[in-house]
Amino acid sequence: QIADGSSSRDGSSSDGSSSDASCSGNPPPLFFTQEIPEIVIALDRSSAMNDPFGGDPSQLYSALNALRAEVLHFGAQTSNGQPIIRFALLDFPDTAPYCNAALNCCSSDVTPIASDSAFLAAAPPVCNPPNDCSQAPQRPTAYALSKAQTFLEIEQPTGPRYVLLVTDGPPSGCSTPPKDPCGDAITQVGLLSNSGIKTIIVSIGDGSNTSCLLDLANVEGAQGAPFFYPASSPSDLTTALSTIVGTAAQGACRLDLTTMPLGPDQISVKFNTDTVQRDNNNGWSLGGNGGSRVTLNGAACQKLIQDGTFGLTVSDGCSGGHFGGQTP
Repeated sequence: QIADGSSSRDGSSSDGSSSDASCSGNPPPLFFTQEIPEIVIALDRSSAMNDPFGGDPSQLYSALNALRAEVLHFGAQTSNGQPIIRFALLDFPDTAPYCNAALNCCSSDVTPIASDSAFLAAAPPVCNPPNDCSQAPQRPTAYALSKAQTFLEIEQPTGPRYVLLVTDGPPSGCSTPPKDPCGDAITQVGLLSNSGIKTIIVSIGDGSNTSCLLDLANVEGAQGAPFFYPASSPSDLTTALSTIVGTAAQGACRLDLTTMPLGPDQISVKFNTDTVQRDNNNGWSLGGNGGSRVTLNGAACQKLIQDGTFGLTVSDGCSGGHFGGQTP
């Protein structure tokens, strides 16, 4: 992408000027790549998720409705043809008959979710034994987390990466002795963290059995926000998911410059004709990625999330002698 959010392969700006143009007239544009966060949703569909939840018919029903709203909001393509967040979904336990640890079939494969119809097609039903899901009462959390990690590591990251674990209880089943399901899951969260992938846990229900889930969050550094969110009602669940996904979306406000400014202290950032001030709290800032990342903060970030990068320009506001081949 270039400074106005349109694409280019030859390094030229949308008006045909090259990136080494003179500072007279319009300042030369700076090319950038917008980061796109990735979230793999690991959704518990064990038989306990069929329990009523507040006024909703089941915990899984509430989870799917709340997740769908976030996917609709942040997963749709923006004006530049890219989503704010790339989503994917897996569920556990899997529907495979005779599922066990040796067969490595204790969770579904990961399905990319690029549209509402894709989400609806992938949305799982609750496991109801004995008709489906031989592991129906179990929560093979470690296997689900492992599948998520494999999926996220297939390609180069496009931005911050997350696994969002939505469950109503501790890991169980599909463990290889002498290990234990909770210990396996703790180990897997550590492996994810070592790969730069953050695990965030949403615990659905009355919170009476969250000890292991808190241990999972503690691997990331906190037995609470931003890594652990209890949800004892549908409204709690909606609020938790909105907070988590809304925070992750801010990763899309990181613009990695692919052409470096000669006058970094004079960079200009605009939405169409509106200048964005340099402000760490409510404007733009420069830092990270070797000093080549422009980050939009506060209201500027929210505008990008709402409108996408179309109309966003980043320019090198150089002073005399910086460009145009002039001899110092």
